[in-house]
Amino acid sequence: TKLKEVQSQVQENVKRMMYEKLYTPTLGCKKRKSFGQTKPDMIVSCSAFGPKGTGGVARISTITTESVYRILHLQLASMDPLLGASPYH
Repeated sequence: TKLKEVQSQVQENVKRMMYEKLYTPTLGCKKRKSFGQTKPDMIVSCSAFGPKGTGGVARISTITTESVYRILHLQLASMDPLLGASPYH
């Protein structure tokens, strides 16, 4: 279903975003990654829920509410065509 596609895309986006925030290339070794030395400015996770796994739960922790708004706006934009309007303003 379309909703399942949106859910999968959001989960992949969150995984990619957190990977980029948490892992940085190790100096002198391009093939391996090591845990970053700086703390990320946000922590985001996403998981499925419900009897058929078609629902989704996002957990977002940042210092500013503006960051939360920005993340939600970007991640929920793909739902516009399904709903006929933006789910987030």
